[in-house]
Amino acid sequence: MKTLNVGIASWIIQDGNYPDFEAGKEYRFALEMFPIAMGASRNRTRYLEPREGCDYAFCGQVVLIWPEVVVLDAGILIYRDGGVEGLPPVGEYAAGELYLGVDPFFWSETHSKRWGAPNLFYDWLIEEVLLETTPWIESLDDQGRKVRRRDEVPQTFTAVGRTNAFEDDDGNAHYILRCARV
Repeated sequence: MKTLNVGIASWIIQDGNYPDFEAGKEYRFALEMFPIAMGASRNRTRYLEPREGCDYAFCGQVVLIWPEVVVLDAGILIYRDGGVEGLPPVGEYAAGELYLGVDPFFWSETHSKRWGAPNLFYDWLIEEVLLETTPWIESLDDQGRKVRRRDEVPQTFTAVGRTNAFEDDDGNAHYILRCARV
């Protein structure tokens, strides 16, 4: 399989779910998807086609639907914690766009332990670690509280040798792990 861009937020590492990731080392984890747009598809070709950052166009077969988790096979097994609107039944295909990230803990600590759960764990070689450098913008929410979000300009990243979840971006870092399946 080709190299995948997989996102990870610093809080996932800070919570103790993983150590800091380092380029050139191998790690084992499942992949979580965050649907951007999804619907039934007549296409029967499984794929993940890179877009920007960790976003992908995809087509995948629905493998499992439980009330609290959904699993698709898009050439590699990926899951979504919770339901997915517009998802066709098991055995059918879905297509659209999604964000791909490292399983924060939902699969490893809960879903994977259920009877009948497929194995979503893969070994990955981290080829490169990219730290997001897109500027932050502060604004006020509806209750007048300060909130931070990334600027809507194109995302920017810089290569770093490893994540430093407690220090990078004042502990609020987002990374892209460029990984190859081992």
